[in-house]
Amino acid sequence: MSRSDTHPPEEICEAAMAVGNALARCEKYALVGGSACAVLGSTRATEDVDLVVLRGGTANARRLLRESSDFEVQPRTNYTTYKAKNIEVEILTPPTLFKEPFDHNTEIITIEDAKVLKPALLLNAKCGSINGRSTETKKDTDAQDIGFLLDFCAENPDYLPKATEVPNATKEFVGNHIHYYGGQEDWVRAGYNFETDTRVFPGELSIESVYKRSEMREVAQLD
Repeated sequence: MSRSDTHPPEEICEAAMAVGNALARCEKYALVGGSACAVLGSTRATEDVDLVVLRGGTANARRLLRESSDFEVQPRTNYTTYKAKNIEVEILTPPTLFKEPFDHNTEIITIEDAKVLKPALLLNAKCGSINGRSTETKKDTDAQDIGFLLDFCAENPDYLPKATEVPNATKEFVGNHIHYYGGQEDWVRAGYNFETDTRVFPGELSIESVYKRSEMREVAQLD
């Protein structure tokens, strides 16, 4: 099996939960990327399980994975896989391998046994990475994840993004993204205000915004 093979979301979730069990004593980590989206309910297949740790935390996270019977860590390369499904596990650290902030104050959520970066922060990371992707295929998968995260936040109002959480989603970025990938209604449902001259998401939602989003959801379901 090559490293570029994709795995269905149920296999990715299985590997992610195993990561969560293995890293139960890790100081702090969070799933990111496509594997995080899979744990949140995305149906997109993806290649691996990506997780971010605190700066200086890679060696300890790798040691915990090595100690787990669920994982294999190659001695010389540190190439790590979830053995049952041969899924690569990649450990990232800021700011080189993970471009967004990740420290003791970064918000994460827990889904069963796995810790996941807060959805708004996942959205911000995807908005920051998509334009730097080397292939159209990678850009397309990032666009799918952005669409999924917008929908997830709209369907789960507790996770609606705030402007401070999504600095990469500038008005220019969102306009260009919609031009290439569509999905303006997804941004609106997630709280994006296209009538402002500056950025995007509110700090708090008004009652009117909640009613408007509910009406849009009902119309979409009728369609």
